[in-house]
Amino acid sequence: MLLKFKFVIELKQRKNTDIISIRGARQHNLKNIDVEIPRYKFVVITGTSGSGKSSLAFNTIYAEGQRKYVESLSSYARQFLDQLEKPDVDSIDGLSPALAIEQRSSSLNPRSTVATSTEIYDYLRVLYSAIGVPHDPDTGEVIKKMSTGEIVDKLLLLQDKTKLIILSPYQTHNDASTRTTIERLRRNGFIRARINKKIIQIDEEFLNFPKTKKPNIQAVVDRIIVKDGIRSRLYSSIETALKWGNQRVDVLIQKNEGDWVEETFTTTYSNPKTGFSLPELTPRHFSFNSHLGACKKCHGVGSVLQAEKSLFISDETLSLADGAVKSWWNRNKKLKAIHDKQINALAKVFEISVQTKYSELSNDFIDCLFYGTSKNDELKKVFDYEGLCIQAERLYSTSKSESTKRNVRRFMLPKDCPVCNGNRLQKKISSITINHKEFGDLSIDQFTSLNIKDALEFIEGINTNEPNLEIIRDVVNELSKRLKFLSNVGLSYLSLDRESSTLSGGEAQRIRLATQIGSGLSGVLYVLDEPS
Repeated sequence: MLLKFKFVIELKQRKNTDIISIRGARQHNLKNIDVEIPRYKFVVITGTSGSGKSSLAFNTIYAEGQRKYVESLSSYARQFLDQLEKPDVDSIDGLSPALAIEQRSSSLNPRSTVATSTEIYDYLRVLYSAIGVPHDPDTGEVIKKMSTGEIVDKLLLLQDKTKLIILSPYQTHNDASTRTTIERLRRNGFIRARINKKIIQIDEEFLNFPKTKKPNIQAVVDRIIVKDGIRSRLYSSIETALKWGNQRVDVLIQKNEGDWVEETFTTTYSNPKTGFSLPELTPRHFSFNSHLGACKKCHGVGSVLQAEKSLFISDETLSLADGAVKSWWNRNKKLKAIHDKQINALAKVFEISVQTKYSELSNDFIDCLFYGTSKNDELKKVFDYEGLCIQAERLYSTSKSESTKRNVRRFMLPKDCPVCNGNRLQKKISSITINHKEFGDLSIDQFTSLNIKDALEFIEGINTNEPNLEIIRDVVNELSKRLKFLSNVGLSYLSLDRESSTLSGGEAQRIRLATQIGSGLSGVLYVLDEPS
């Protein structure tokens, strides 16, 4: 017998999607309550302490919204997410995926700033890597790179009959003699070379050229007179010179039979005058969390631990012999005896009694006591003393003993890094700037030192309609949007490099709120803890 099964699907009446309907909420101290909350509205839940505000908002509404969203994912994805327990409630209808912004302390990570926590710094890194202008950190000169075609175009702009000599700065080993290097040039097919500004014929003269250490050697690639129809030949010669010259070409230029003028071109960010060079820039080069951009001294933190003289002084009214100066060796009799002997010897050099009150000691003696005699050559010959502060820093950085590090740490304080001056980045990265008609040239660390109001003005002053700036239009728009959100929640006075650990609770929560709202999500239920 053929059995036929008939499945009847009953469509339930569409429920009201403009409200969140909660029935029988009993989570924590909630007493089986029923609540209807309008969607797409700003709803405040208020009441005395212990009345169940958090139980309703976080432990019921947010927990169920988050749980249902996680349950909609695959089992593979769910294993990587924390799943909240189902709240004690009969039913909740009309929920959207929920995000909670709770009242909690700011991040204590010293690398976390307003810019990094809002992702503004990520967009800044993209912006500076795309349109930042590199400078030589020592001379301040703008460093430009040119393509082979651009070099050729510039040379072809010279007037007709201008004479050109295309030179390739030949890379040699440090121990290579002049004659050995010239022989290598000859084997590579070059006929002439320019050595210390003198052009020689390799086949005829290289054996008689005097041996010189580290000479300035340039291979003569071609000699050309500017005229119509030379573009192909000039392009090929420039390419050859760049190949042998490590992406650098030198060109001797003579106009109207005048003096020869040497001009250098490069296809990389480099300054031939000083030897400074930069790699091809990427966003990672502007990150103080990457070894590519972080200061080598402080590793991107912006501060280093340095010994503080005042922490060694216990009582200025006491003498050295009575314990005016304390240190990490005080509990170790053997070490104390050694250091006391050194301090007595130093006092003897200065003809000072260790019974003299600390407040009456000379500044020169105090300076040597803490920073050693290394700066005074004459004094160092008499008595070589390391100094308490210098020794503390050395022990902290080199000792493998955790107890020694802990004892020495008591005499140290975090101070701005002496290499990057607290900017966190390498000097060469801090020399890359973007120009603004009002603010001038600003590096990425100078930009983050601006407050949010000024930073927004700077970003809105970038004209993305220019042909070479179209690529960063989306980046500029995103930066502008995020800065506006921060300004709209009342944080326009904050600087972008402000450490997150120094923010008040309200400031930190408003930053989290602006970050979430600025993410561009729609249809999301936000649960805010004490948003005021």
